Amino acid sequence: MTHKTGIVAMVFAVLVLQGCAGSRKTIQIGKAEPNPELSEQFNNVFQDGDFYFAGIPTEIGLASVSQRGVAVIVNLLPAEQQASRVSFDEPVLVKSLGMRYESIPMVPSTFSTDDIDRLAAIIDEAEGRVLIHCASSNRVGGMWAAYLHRHRGYDLEEAIELGMAAGLRPGRMIEAVKRVVGQ
Repeated sequence: MTHKTGIVAMVFAVLVLQGCAGSRKTIQIGKAEPNPELSEQFNNVFQDGDFYFAGIPTEIGLASVSQRGVAVIVNLLPAEQQASRVSFDEPVLVKSLGMRYESIPMVPSTFSTDDIDRLAAIIDEAEGRVLIHCASSNRVGGMWAAYLHRHRGYDLEEAIELGMAAGLRPGRMIEAVKRVVGQ
């Protein structure tokens, strides 16, 4: 390989790597706040710009967030919790409202980096707002904290603080976040 060919190959490699790094969707991240307009339609609901964090939704709640530009619903409930706590067919309703439905079933003991990476891919592909829910928003806040640390480079303590604003509570879920991100 000539010197010129080596330089061209190196420039190409840098451009490819920048293209890969640049594929991450730009999002605004602040501190989630309770959303009083939706408080009767969800068990806990918080909003940070294009992101909603919530507990169990109602049918009216899902219709309401659809009208607010939510394009993707991410459900963290395992199937047995979904069946015992949600009285309607959530995936069917979400799709009928024109939104995409995604499921990342998890509890603190099963929480993994694969779960965080799946959420990151969903966020990067989303064309609109995203609502992430579980039963109370505790797991949601933990998932958000882990996502911010692993995929957005936030310091773990700051990520946990932002996760707490989205519903994370002290206890097992914070321990799970620290275990999963290796701290």
